[in-house]
Amino acid sequence: TDVFVTRLDPWFIPTPELIWSTYLGGNETDRATAIALRSNGAPIIVGTTDSSDFVGLSGALGGQTDGFVARLTNSGAWDSGSWVGGMNNDYIYAVALDPSNNIWITGSTLSPNFPTTSVIQPSKSGKTDAFITKLNAAGTAVTVSTFIGALGDDVATGIALNATGYPIITGYTDSAVSPLNLFPARPGAFQQTYGGGKSDGFITMMTPILNSIVYSTYLGGNYEDRPYAIAVDDAGNAYVTGYTDSTTFPTEMPLYGTLNGLATDAFVTILNETGKGLLFSTYFGGSYYDEGR
Repeated sequence: TDVFVTRLDPWFIPTPELIWSTYLGGNETDRATAIALRSNGAPIIVGTTDSSDFVGLSGALGGQTDGFVARLTNSGAWDSGSWVGGMNNDYIYAVALDPSNNIWITGSTLSPNFPTTSVIQPSKSGKTDAFITKLNAAGTAVTVSTFIGALGDDVATGIALNATGYPIITGYTDSAVSPLNLFPARPGAFQQTYGGGKSDGFITMMTPILNSIVYSTYLGGNYEDRPYAIAVDDAGNAYVTGYTDSTTFPTEMPLYGTLNGLATDAFVTILNETGKGLLFSTYFGGSYYDEGR
């Protein structure tokens, strides 16, 4: 498989007009997972690749699977980019840009030598750790990077920046025990204990230089809970969506206060700016499988 990137004019009548469309990749499996636009409208694409010959990337493939960051021009031409990873498998799942177009990525890694800097967690804790990494605007150099994880498997799936440039990530974890009380939950957080089951969600805010955690909380109930996406409003409240099959998923002023079916429901949750309380949280779905993405 190759990555594709496609730009449409949605207002062209009677049908959308294709402005440009391109392949990206190499001779193995390449998959895009997220996209963001620079201030000039040019796209940044992130994902995972097994291709040691991914066209245009600087550096080299570190393991069987690495993350990649690719920057295109407004016309869809190649601009710059790089592999991001270590000796094992690394996955980028989300991207956000700051006002200077620096590239923030998050995902999961099995690599003990994933590139990190002098930050809160320079070494891997569990089998799979999440990571937060900031690259320069060209996507070719890591400027600050940290593992974020505990004793189990930790996967970050979404990232957003608040108005002051603090990164907030979401994802899921089976780490019920948290070394140094850093992650997934800190004292004073909304949910300080693991809810149970296969995995809990988490929401974590860090300082822009990744040297300390501002807040970190579990988000989950008695079965499996997986957040997949996050957005932040101007007040710093974090909006998270994903899926749950927990009958005890935390709700607040819900549209639907109970699991609607026998399978998974989507959920929509708003965590306040301090990470200490919910403004809103609801199940959302029908009688079968529903996920928020």
